[in-house]
Amino acid sequence: MKTTHYKSLYVVEVDALEGNEETAEGFLFQGSKNWDLYFLEAIPNLEPELLENVSLLEFEEKLEFENYLQKNQIIDYSLEHVHELNKYFVLTDNGKD
Repeated sequence: MKTTHYKSLYVVEVDALEGNEETAEGFLFQGSKNWDLYFLEAIPNLEPELLENVSLLEFEEKLEFENYLQKNQIIDYSLEHVHELNKYFVLTDNGKD
């Protein structure tokens, strides 16, 4: 499992980016719970939700990914990148600084 920490991420609903494919392509990852898109920077003219002190976990093994989901509280997960990257992603909250 690879872990990447982020001081902040910006969440945008996928529907808010309709007709703006260029902006939508700049996302870090797409969640499978609500199809939200997660960005490193805020997008002008949208009101993204701000997440602070989070980690993106990257799994290559499906069983390890599924076990993590069952045993831990998460913000979101992604199955959207399995076919392209052969990886599973989980976004977790690191708690207050």
